[in-house]
Amino acid sequence: MMTVEVGDELIEEVIRLGNFQNAQEAVLKILADYVQKHKKRQPLRLEGVSISALILEERSAAFDLERHRDVMAQPPSHNS
Repeated sequence: MMTVEVGDELIEEVIRLGNFQNAQEAVLKILADYVQKHKKRQPLRLEGVSISALILEERSAAFDLERHRDVMAQPPSHNS
């Protein structure tokens, strides 16, 4: 357990604005909401590989495929 000093005016305003019963309820709810919000922001990880890395890899592969299609669609050049 940890003790934190918070000014009376601040905690009273938090209790009033959040319709909390007391300071402990206010602090616990606000901290739990903070943790939940930031957990949602973190990218998912699959065995050490982030989802964002997988998306970038997929986009790169799709770009390479499109470039290959463009090259294959061009008529052969006759440089003779």
